[in-house]
Amino acid sequence: MSIWPNIITGVCTLLAGLGGVWITQRGTASRTAEEWRDKHRIDQRQAVVDVLHLGRQWSYSLGLLRSTIALSGDNQDVEFLVNHKKFSYVDDYTAFQRALTTARIIVDVEDVAVHLRELTKLGNPLLFESEKLYVTNEPDKDKRLEAATSPTSAADKTLRRLEHAATRHLGAPVVAVKRPPRIRRFVARRRRSMGS
Repeated sequence: MSIWPNIITGVCTLLAGLGGVWITQRGTASRTAEEWRDKHRIDQRQAVVDVLHLGRQWSYSLGLLRSTIALSGDNQDVEFLVNHKKFSYVDDYTAFQRALTTARIIVDVEDVAVHLRELTKLGNPLLFESEKLYVTNEPDKDKRLEAATSPTSAADKTLRRLEHAATRHLGAPVVAVKRPPRIRRFVARRRRSMGS
């Protein structure tokens, strides 16, 4: 009796086992990479949602505070209201800047990152003393309101563009579902192959 059939069987078994492990590892690695991409996409989407939510809240606080300053004139009774809104604005601005910084770090889609950089360039459009003097020295109330709300409208436009770009690039992916073949087609093919 020869030993070669046993050796060939052992080598073939070893190669089949290694091939099976290699195929399994390859499939696992591709699934892991796909899961990581999906998780990263979800993280990016959540960061942009935070920016949009806090940005709109900040924009509202900014508009409210600037409008109050513009309409107050030199009225001392409004000073308390302005100071109260100033604290609210600072809190909203700080939360918005934190979310914006996080999103700029996480988001790697260029069409979305462009709008995040635009929001960063807006900076803090409320320099209290100098703008208060400029806004309140204008005698026409409509011009004061227009000057007061122009930074708010610029922020709102950029937030809308950001939302549109994020929806386009980071929205939930559309999964094409293949319809299974109809049972009639299967039965018809089966009958043809059987010669009936």
